[in-house]
Amino acid sequence: IAIDNRTLYDSLKTRAEELNCVYEISQKIGFQNDPDELLDTIVQAIESVLEVERVSVMLREPGSDNLKIVKLRGFSLEDHDFRIDPREGVAGIVFKTGDPLLVRDVVRDLKVLPERAERYKTGSFLCVPIRLGGQVAGLLNAADKKNGEAFDLFELQVLSTVSSQLADGLARIDAKRRDEELRQYKKDLETAAQIQINSLPEIPARMGPLQ
Repeated sequence: IAIDNRTLYDSLKTRAEELNCVYEISQKIGFQNDPDELLDTIVQAIESVLEVERVSVMLREPGSDNLKIVKLRGFSLEDHDFRIDPREGVAGIVFKTGDPLLVRDVVRDLKVLPERAERYKTGSFLCVPIRLGGQVAGLLNAADKKNGEAFDLFELQVLSTVSSQLADGLARIDAKRRDEELRQYKKDLETAAQIQINSLPEIPARMGPLQ
């Protein structure tokens, strides 16, 4: 019974820490004005709270359906691997359906060949959509828990919540950028108009008699 109580205590403590991290993220992102800094904050928080070795963020490239890995931790990729075809693989499934995905065992759940599953240390990972303006604009992924255990539904919910916070942060930064661009545009128009006015010849206050 003592062992069961200790296990329950550790589990509840872990859950409390995860929820506290979600709260801390919500406080931090309100002060982020740079998208790259925001992504760093999110990735570092996921690493810490879920105790994972691998985290990646994929965003849709403007004017394309391709996904680009814009931030990652725990593994390296060749340059040509930074772009992902959203019609292929697990990323394609989540990108198309917009549903978060929990894989406890990549071989058993996705029928992936064991030799192809070697890229994962534990065979368990999470993949959740990043929604902007009602559309799936990217994916947030976490893999390989440091304790070697599989992810669970609670952790999937935590990552989904973090994904929503990331989307809110990106939307806020983009809105601020567009607002600043609009203000600058109006300022440039006013400056141009003033230059034109100043370049006009002065009209005499009183015309002399015509010859």
